[in-house]
Amino acid sequence: MSDRMRIALSGLAILGVTTGSAVADTVYLKGGSQLEGQVQTMTANKLTLDTDYADTLTLDRDTLAGVTTDEAVPVALGPNQTSTVRLAYDSDAESQYAYTEDAQQETGRKRIELTSVDQLRPQKIAENERQTEAKKYQLPEYAHETGPDNVAWSGNGRLGINGSRGNSENTNILASISALRSTGLTRLDLLASANMSTSDGDKTEEDYLGKASYERDLSRRLFMFASQSLEHDRFQNYDLRSRTLAGPGYFVVRQPRLIFKLHGGLGYEFTKYYESGQSENEMVAAAGWHYGELFGDYLKLTHDFDIYPQLTDSPTNNFSLKSVLAATVPIADSSVWAVSAQLENDYNNNPKDSDTDKLDTIYSLTLQRSF
Repeated sequence: MSDRMRIALSGLAILGVTTGSAVADTVYLKGGSQLEGQVQTMTANKLTLDTDYADTLTLDRDTLAGVTTDEAVPVALGPNQTSTVRLAYDSDAESQYAYTEDAQQETGRKRIELTSVDQLRPQKIAENERQTEAKKYQLPEYAHETGPDNVAWSGNGRLGINGSRGNSENTNILASISALRSTGLTRLDLLASANMSTSDGDKTEEDYLGKASYERDLSRRLFMFASQSLEHDRFQNYDLRSRTLAGPGYFVVRQPRLIFKLHGGLGYEFTKYYESGQSENEMVAAAGWHYGELFGDYLKLTHDFDIYPQLTDSPTNNFSLKSVLAATVPIADSSVWAVSAQLENDYNNNPKDSDTDKLDTIYSLTLQRSF
């Protein structure tokens, strides 16, 4: 036999051993079907199965006829009754067995009912529940990982409507939607909002805002950011205000339940005024902070503050401030529904129109749905 043939046969033998050693569990369904893969967990209601052909499958437990595991696994047969057994299902006899002594030899075989198995891999189930509960009460911006494989989307929609009739007729509508795409190393934050108010048939507020901001970590503390905002505010005399900014930022505190970060940068601001139709182009600076904290299992408090001095036009006399303070409380311990109260102050120390108030304050109470 040639050396080349011997090498080829050796390779096939190694491949056969490797293939045969792969873990392959089998899940039998009541309809007669079989699914192969690796059983991850089985709870009172669900079974999760990792497969090569359909990623992870989640099956309703009441659809299962039996389970065969390639190796011995921890199972809970009742309260405080955890043991390590290899499960085997005989589809011809429609019988479920557990081998309690040796996972490789058919000794210590005991016939059981699948319904008597409370959980499969109970420690892993407990850890999954712990992680789910922890994520429920974490701020999405805190994580610092290293790769794009940790992509996670989060966000919320807010809607508030109120009005009154009688001596005066008032209607207020506030709606917004925001989304955050985080990889642990980068964050993309998107926001769109609208705020409209009328009093006795006359508009008293008409504000539309769209904003996108991107952050990339340079280290666990230091990051770079870039942002773009577009705003129309009739009663602040902005037909369009566009602001583009970029610069560095720094996490003073970066914990799962507490964030405080500072940022500062330079940019460009274009403003077209509502009344006159005139426009201005200015170089601007930016400085501010973002604070977020969770209190207990219920209250989330955030505060964003920014100052924008115009660098090309007497910055001490031409600047604007924006402050947004918000508190969110879940409804009946829900993980998705909440009530949000917000106080927003927008200050311009030198408005273009002398009839425009320097300070614009908006109070809101909205219903929030997280996703």
